[in-house]
Amino acid sequence: MPTFEHLKLADKVSFTELEGEAVLLNLNTGAYFGLNRVGTTLINLIQGDHSIQIAAEKIAIEYGVSTEIAKHDINALIQDMLSQGLLVDAKS
Repeated sequence: MPTFEHLKLADKVSFTELEGEAVLLNLNTGAYFGLNRVGTTLINLIQGDHSIQIAAEKIAIEYGVSTEIAKHDINALIQDMLSQGLLVDAKS
């Protein structure tokens, strides 16, 4: 897996945020992916070039969970979005 700092939304993915929640739409496939507030926070952190550790700490504080749980959930969400072509390695 690429490092978190090198992830970005795929070129053909539209990101729309509304009232703290978001939808990612893959314009190539028509598939969409809904994100709750935590997922939306994560996408915003990815776009801000934060490390997994910093993102996990910010999410842990904001949502009242441990950093380890946040890091585990972040990794699972990233893997899911990578497998669906929503995120890509920006260094590739």
